[in-house]
Amino acid sequence: MTVSEYHLGKQKYLTTMRRYLNGLIQVGFLGAAIVFIARVLLEHWQDVKVLELQPQAWVYGTVALGVAILAQVIESLVWGWLLADMQQSVPTWWSMITFIKYVPAKYIPGNIWHMYGRVIAAQRQGLSLEPTTLSVMLEPLFCHCWGFGLGLAATHSPGSRDPGSVPNSFGGSSPSVELSMASVQRTTG
Repeated sequence: MTVSEYHLGKQKYLTTMRRYLNGLIQVGFLGAAIVFIARVLLEHWQDVKVLELQPQAWVYGTVALGVAILAQVIESLVWGWLLADMQQSVPTWWSMITFIKYVPAKYIPGNIWHMYGRVIAAQRQGLSLEPTTLSVMLEPLFCHCWGFGLGLAATHSPGSRDPGSVPNSFGGSSPSVELSMASVQRTTG
């Protein structure tokens, strides 16, 4: 056996072990999440059993799920547009599928694994590292700025009664926000 054959065999072995270890880690995280949810349900099953969901709650839940899915699709489109602006052209469906594929990784401790996964997937697609990393970092910034702008627009809409209060869904303003605004005014004034 020559030295190059030895190194080639060692590299194949390490690649295979890395793949199995990666799968084992993923199964471990999934198992830990399932055990955590099962434990919480077992400890609080009486509280869950008492809940009575009205038909209106199912409508609200369905609307909330639809809004959450729409938000993920819009975020994936923003990421795809950022890639295109950086001359990293990919099909729209690829950016959407890749983005949504790595969304569950947001909930792994550290909150960076979804970004890492997208960068690695883009490199496998043949995209450059620097523009891809920049697009992954800019995408949440753009979405947060957009959300902040929407919040400002809703707060200062003509229908709001007090410029310092945040309107709620019932047409009034949120008492907790008014209370916190009052405490800020007392401490500063």
